Amino acid sequence: MAHNHQSNTLHDRLNLAIGDTSYRQIGSLTETHPETVRRYMNGHAPSATFLSNVARNFGISGEWLLTGNGPMRTRDIPSYVLGNSQPEIVMKALTQLLVSLNERVDQVDQRTSMKQESSLKFRAAPQEPAYQQKMQSKQCV
Repeated sequence: MAHNHQSNTLHDRLNLAIGDTSYRQIGSLTETHPETVRRYMNGHAPSATFLSNVARNFGISGEWLLTGNGPMRTRDIPSYVLGNSQPEIVMKALTQLLVSLNERVDQVDQRTSMKQESSLKFRAAPQEPAYQQKMQSKQCV
């Protein structure tokens, strides 16, 4: 579900994203001192590293956090993109994906076939005379 919070400030979005998580917990997740977290949450300009860690650890879209555009949660990005794309573009992307997957399957099939042929050749190859003599001498012992 897309959230459009363009009128909200970065701090509004930050508070919305983090919810009721304590400063200590946020600090632990973002490798930031809890007092620094408190300052960021109360209006001081947060560092890029802090924002990046918030986005990663809370599953928040970086674009949404910075601009308010798009879905808030990263898990909602694929459905948001599909829902806002032209059908022709989606079909072209799916076609390219299927072609690519088919090529990969063909490559795996070729490798498997080559391994099987190699294995059959090895088993069918006559054994070296030295190896046969060694095996015969072991049987005699």
